[in-house]
Amino acid sequence: MLRAALERARRAGAELVVMHSVNLRPVLVWDPTANTPLVRDGQERSTVDLEAAIEPLREEYPQVQVTIERDRGHAASIVLARSVGAQLIVLGRRHDARGTWGLGPVAREVIHNAEVPVAVVPCPSEPDDRDR
Repeated sequence: MLRAALERARRAGAELVVMHSVNLRPVLVWDPTANTPLVRDGQERSTVDLEAAIEPLREEYPQVQVTIERDRGHAASIVLARSVGAQLIVLGRRHDARGTWGLGPVAREVIHNAEVPVAVVPCPSEPDDRDR
């Protein structure tokens, strides 16, 4: 998905903004454990993993300015709010026979409500994803 987004940005001469959202379920808002080291460590690991995935692609696409933005909340709402002025939204999806054409709730919501074109790129499933 990142490679597809970078290639589109390169061809368009555009900046790529990578959105990273952590959705702490509303019930956790009042949970005193929501800000524990375990939760913070999980968020930090996901940020490190994202940086590690993007770094070799930055070297492959040096002409594309890549910005990573982080937020907390519902991913579709964040993507839609931040897509104002965008040329394209690129979403990844894991191949999964459980949903409508393999699209999850975030992709469906973005597709139905976006005011700019949306590209949904299939991503290979991780072995751990099969059990979810």
